[in-house]
Amino acid sequence: MKILILANIDASGEWIGTKSLLSELKKKNKNIDLYLAAYGKSACSLKTNIFNHAVIYNKPLPPPPFRYYRQLLTEFHTNRQTVKKLVSCNGPFDLIVGTDPFWLLPAFSLGLFPKSIFWFHGFRTYYNFNLTNFNLYIFLRKYLERLAFLLSAKIIVPSDFGKKMLARELSVFSRFKKIAVVPYIPRREFFKRFTQAELRSFGTKLGIPQENKVIVFSGIIDPRKGLLELLEGFSELRKQNKNIQLVFVYLSLVSDTSYLSKVRELISRYGLKSSVILLRDFEVNDLTKLYQRADCGILPSTFETYGLFTLEMLLSGRPVFTTKVGAGSKLSGQVDSLFLLPNNSPQSIFNRLKVFFSKSGSWHKKIRHKVNDRFANFDLISPTDKLKKQFCN
Repeated sequence: MKILILANIDASGEWIGTKSLLSELKKKNKNIDLYLAAYGKSACSLKTNIFNHAVIYNKPLPPPPFRYYRQLLTEFHTNRQTVKKLVSCNGPFDLIVGTDPFWLLPAFSLGLFPKSIFWFHGFRTYYNFNLTNFNLYIFLRKYLERLAFLLSAKIIVPSDFGKKMLARELSVFSRFKKIAVVPYIPRREFFKRFTQAELRSFGTKLGIPQENKVIVFSGIIDPRKGLLELLEGFSELRKQNKNIQLVFVYLSLVSDTSYLSKVRELISRYGLKSSVILLRDFEVNDLTKLYQRADCGILPSTFETYGLFTLEMLLSGRPVFTTKVGAGSKLSGQVDSLFLLPNNSPQSIFNRLKVFFSKSGSWHKKIRHKVNDRFANFDLISPTDKLKKQFCN
């Protein structure tokens, strides 16, 4: 079976989760050949050995005037030619799977693919129609994105929450779409365990004293992640306990630089420079050490399709505070209701963290045992089999 993947490989956790599933699928099914055409500023997020062939390039951005409208036309033409060339060089494909609408629409225009799947990585364009502040370009992008959903024969989403959000966005049209839930799986590196000596040494290298407690956020820097609220809540916590540090690990390629500036500004305003560590583009092996060195993770997002960080942190044996978006309720809810934030307000974040760090050592030990019991033997097979079923049926 030959499958063409059309994607944006800089899409952070969504692409990492997709790549992990494709890797497991390829291992167990040698008769499946995967090809990739993708946007990407860096090939570091690409695992090339699972693809027979891969084409990667940056999105074009023509000069003014009307650069954004011309970009849409240029993208369409370039992507159409790229897909057409892949088909001519590698023969017909049995299936196309797209994570980006501006790859799928040009592919559909060729009329060469009998089966198609939209793999939902979240909405690319948010726009609420408003006559007083009408933006034709944003409206057009949103329309085209929704059109790609409707033209796809099937849609894959990573969580029940994602399915609910997509159904709400498609409104009555969702009744006519096949929407299947295929959860992400963690990277295999997170099954590895390190000794306490290795973790202490790693923490020292990062400037974390051995006696300090550690909270970790990992992901892109984006307003939907609730990082300003997290910093405000953390600043209140620091007033009561000086031996707690907050670590942000983020991907620079897909982060919102203006929002990152606001994060830095708030760190400075609250006098948190000595207690907040910003780490950029961490290697996965170092990420596993950081998660195991931490006391807990936190993901106070307002929107997640899944929240891969939550899963990989839990697999590392540490609980995660999360809002009820993505797979947060399903994952952290297995540990204790304390870890389900009612919202991402600074007060909610402060209250939950305060309770957590005031608990006894025996309670923390019990929670870690519970996390390990639930997630140490995480099932990689079932989600992979679900994916294969969606691809083959």
